[in-house]
Amino acid sequence: MGYSIPEIRRLILKNIYKYNIRGERLLDIGGGTGELTINIAKAAKAKEVHIIDIDRYALAKAKEQGLHTYALDASRDRFPFPDDCFDIVTSIETIEHLQDPDHCLTEVKRVLKPGGYFIVSTPNLAWWVNRLALLFGYQPYFSEPSSRINVGKAFRKPSPYKPSGHVRLLTYKALKDLLRYYGFKILVIKGSPGHHHMKLLCLVDNVFSLIPALAAEILVIAQK
Repeated sequence: MGYSIPEIRRLILKNIYKYNIRGERLLDIGGGTGELTINIAKAAKAKEVHIIDIDRYALAKAKEQGLHTYALDASRDRFPFPDDCFDIVTSIETIEHLQDPDHCLTEVKRVLKPGGYFIVSTPNLAWWVNRLALLFGYQPYFSEPSSRINVGKAFRKPSPYKPSGHVRLLTYKALKDLLRYYGFKILVIKGSPGHHHMKLLCLVDNVFSLIPALAAEILVIAQK
């Protein structure tokens, strides 16, 4: 877990600075090796940084950088922290990988201090490109119907691949509804473009990303 494209990484850091999000204790769910986690911690001026991930190899790398690490499954394990102990919790490109995101959100709500910030990003199933793909009978991007072969995508031939493990793709509305259901107050919603090699596609995607419901990626800053 913890993979994120450059565009969403830049958007996250930009908005942490823009909205003056600060906190001494930070928890990153699915933070992997910790590179982005460290940058988020610097932006938020966090002094104590913890990472949860299922990948022990990635956590070993994070630990080498001085981060507190915990190998557990955010879909089912109880987070090893007391109630109301973190100022900021982040989940960057992770929620779509979870078999049980509801369990994770419940735990986030528990460990986050009252007034604390929850920063979450995820690919948007209803990206404008995916809407066109479905219209013409293609499989939406980000979705993985096969665990071995990349199939059904426009302009791509079926080929062996290593899936990233997207099991719970969300739309803009679904993410908002889920966060509100579990008692989070949404402060900011931003859209981010995808990462493309074609200049024209980059230009069009940048325009559509101004509308979060049509963007490739969705960023939400919420508060307990």
